[in-house]
Amino acid sequence: MALSTDGWSNTNNESIINFMLASPDMKPVFWKSIATGKEEHSGVYIASCINDVINEVETAIGAPGRICSVVTDNAKNMLTAWTELKKMRPYIFCTGWGAHSFNLVMKDVLQINRIATVQDDAKHVAKFVRVRHGLLDRFRTKQKGMRTAGEKQLALSIPIPTRWYTVEKCVRSVFKNQYIIRSMFDDSALLKRYNTKKTRPKLERAQSIVSNQNKWKECKRVVDILSPINQSLALCEQNKAYISSIYSEFVRLKDLDVYHSPIEDAEEEDRIAYNEIQSEVLQLIEGRRSFLVTAPVRAAYLLDQTTDISKFVAGTTAVKGDLDLAMSDILTMAKAITSDPKVLKRYEGEIEQWSRLRHYWHRTKAAPTDFPFSPSSYWMMHGSKRFPLLSEIAEKLFTIPSSSAASERSWSIHDFIHTKRRNRLHATRVEKLVFVYSNIVATTSEPVRDNVADDMYPDAYDGDLGTSDDEDEANGNDAFDDEDEDEAVDTAEEHQADKEM
Repeated sequence: MALSTDGWSNTNNESIINFMLASPDMKPVFWKSIATGKEEHSGVYIASCINDVINEVETAIGAPGRICSVVTDNAKNMLTAWTELKKMRPYIFCTGWGAHSFNLVMKDVLQINRIATVQDDAKHVAKFVRVRHGLLDRFRTKQKGMRTAGEKQLALSIPIPTRWYTVEKCVRSVFKNQYIIRSMFDDSALLKRYNTKKTRPKLERAQSIVSNQNKWKECKRVVDILSPINQSLALCEQNKAYISSIYSEFVRLKDLDVYHSPIEDAEEEDRIAYNEIQSEVLQLIEGRRSFLVTAPVRAAYLLDQTTDISKFVAGTTAVKGDLDLAMSDILTMAKAITSDPKVLKRYEGEIEQWSRLRHYWHRTKAAPTDFPFSPSSYWMMHGSKRFPLLSEIAEKLFTIPSSSAASERSWSIHDFIHTKRRNRLHATRVEKLVFVYSNIVATTSEPVRDNVADDMYPDAYDGDLGTSDDEDEANGNDAFDDEDEDEAVDTAEEHQADKEM
């Protein structure tokens, strides 16, 4: 299994580090959390903490060597911790939050001017409706009236800063509700109450966006571009996702028609512009390749019998292809297990045989087994017989989750328990409560939401405004209260003006 860890500051600004046991084949288990006090979070200190927890876990379960990988975030001190930990445990695989790479791809894509404009427009419309009780009530009423049995509706969403995947949800929520939004902005009687001196510029901008048909077409195109990236992120953040899924999603994104086919129903100028955007998106995806495609990811993709080996990125005369690199990566992992030249020669033979077998399956379109086994099950029941040495590495690789989302989600539970009203709770007491709350799910059949956006940031998907960056909130004012006061004051002024007339 893998040990996943992450850091956080609680409501008392105490530094806390948590440790979760995770694997794609099991529900995450909260092991412990520690308050680091005055200790600096240096790489050496983090490595020492991780090593102590590994000893503690393996002693408790009576299985030395059971923890075969460590998953952390990608901070610099964690990279140092990996180096220190490898000195103590050479066989350990250390990986970062691979799924986060897709969030960074989203960040890069959102910096494209045309997409950034759509993002700003969608955010303005969503927030204009969300912060005004009258508009929001009308929106929800119309949405309920249009709902059909079994249909899942999408509330207007506001992006969260640095959580770039929430931008796609914002744009999509506006586009999916375009008919409701249009009907609301066609109601002059409804909008009259918001046509005040202070809010008039915002109203006029929202009206210009909603009434512009080209804006809606742009919105649809941006949703088509951003949605696949968000889907890859959501898939790789699932608890059951294997690390090989990161490479699978990387090559899937690069092959999608939405990034290659010309857009439909557009003027020639728009087609040329979006062709350039498509090329730029592909370049940005490729630009994150070194962050996405690490040695464990390549090796797992090669050893995963469910993947398409032909999708390995080919090399050039100057640069090795990913297949060659994956084979070299596995051999490097073998050298961390043994230094015996004879055993290493056997490893080389098994790596070559496995690669040939993968090519044979691809060429003949043959299934490795009649039953669709998961990678870990395949190597446990089939691969270990034919490739006994290689199976040792494969079984370790397929215990590595594709992200540290289990540790990230744990903080929402900490935050739920250790609130401002419970700020006198000691960190050790909080740890016990979190242990019970977290692990009761691991021992029941209660379903767990896998998308980190649902579990870590549920408010983002409900359009929460607490983290939006409107100018009113930047001044420290609450968005709802400020807008309502503005509406009430200006309306009173208008009534007085009517009387004088």
